[in-house]
Amino acid sequence: ARPRAGRIRRRGPRRRRHLSRRYWAAATANLEQSLEPLAPFLKGLAEKGVETAKNWYGVERGWVAHGYTDVWRDGRALGENKWALCVTCGAWAALALADASEHRPSDESKLRTALDVLGGAVEFFDAYCERVDGATASKLGLPNAPALLTGPTTSPENSYRFEKNATARKYAWGFVALMPAIDVAVLYRVCDAYLELCDRAKGCAHREAARRVTDGLPNKGRPLVRDGRIDEYPATPGVAFDDAHRHWSGLWALYPGRQLSPRDKDEAYAAAAATLHAKLAAGGGHTGWSRAWAACLAARTLDGALLETQLLALVGEFFMANLLATHPPLKPTFKGQKCETCFDRAPPPAKPAATQGTVTKSGDVFQLDGNLGFLAAVVEGLLQSHRGSLVDAADPVELHLLPALPPSWSDGAVTGLRARGGYEVDVAWSAGRLANATIKAVDAA
Repeated sequence: ARPRAGRIRRRGPRRRRHLSRRYWAAATANLEQSLEPLAPFLKGLAEKGVETAKNWYGVERGWVAHGYTDVWRDGRALGENKWALCVTCGAWAALALADASEHRPSDESKLRTALDVLGGAVEFFDAYCERVDGATASKLGLPNAPALLTGPTTSPENSYRFEKNATARKYAWGFVALMPAIDVAVLYRVCDAYLELCDRAKGCAHREAARRVTDGLPNKGRPLVRDGRIDEYPATPGVAFDDAHRHWSGLWALYPGRQLSPRDKDEAYAAAAATLHAKLAAGGGHTGWSRAWAACLAARTLDGALLETQLLALVGEFFMANLLATHPPLKPTFKGQKCETCFDRAPPPAKPAATQGTVTKSGDVFQLDGNLGFLAAVVEGLLQSHRGSLVDAADPVELHLLPALPPSWSDGAVTGLRARGGYEVDVAWSAGRLANATIKAVDAA
């Protein structure tokens, strides 16, 4: 029945970060049809984000969207700032368009859509980012000047601890930040993806803007390292963050970003791997989607055993009997210090939770991210093609077969995976070693 005028109810906002995670395996698992509704949604989000850029930031160029949106493609930071104030989250979501184009490079429509949407994001950040001089950059502990800063923003959905009273050793927590590590990584990836799209399209409108943003990022876009770990808040010196936090925002450059790899043997990768292990040891990964992201990160470290541990934990602790992944009830931590985003998993019930459709009697709620994140992690363990360029003959796309094979998967086969550059890949292995592979160029540009 048609609803009466004035009776249409607007559903609550939905998290754009979760939207991005649900499409991590869309291209690599050869599920291209699942991306069909995403492109028009992101195009509409960019169109609405033009008004958000003007009304929220006074920026007359490009578009911006934040951590939450809805079916109306609202680009504003809907909801409480501690959850929604993520200035790069819209750009993060838009990267799915670049991924889709890279896996089907002959599709001119995909190329143009990605170029237009990412170009608008580049335009916005070129105008929006604050350029600070050498003295200010030095005070913030940044290694290069002038440097670009985002903010106010957050490192979703983390907080940082600072000393409130040195004499009494009292601490407090904050979440508003300038240029957290995730913003550096997302902006580097957006500009890098856009410049490659420009080369493939034989021209574009915002090439110089992308270069200005890349050149102005702190540490030239590389993650900053402090005490052997990735510094999640490089422009907020003297703070500590919640090691057990469920979000892996500080490790975005490792996954879903493409900057860090054990093949590069550099300080930033070693710090990322150390951060991953430290957060897991402290209790990170205590929701279904969080454990799935940890599994993807493990695959990018080429550690098959760690990947297997995360997958087993995901299925054993966060899947219901019907194999739907869940977000369990959480309990606040650091309550005395008033951390608004610090939570841990509430104690699980003594007996296995009974399933009531998409909710358990103990309060675990179905969340699709865990299921689709599981798929993404499995594919990352069997095939990786995120390194290399579609246009630079000196740095071609690299296909890595069985890069993080779990030890217990001693024998097996997979068919129909997709790699960047338009390749379809079949792989078989025996006794934990590659037996044979077929690589077909099914969509070469």
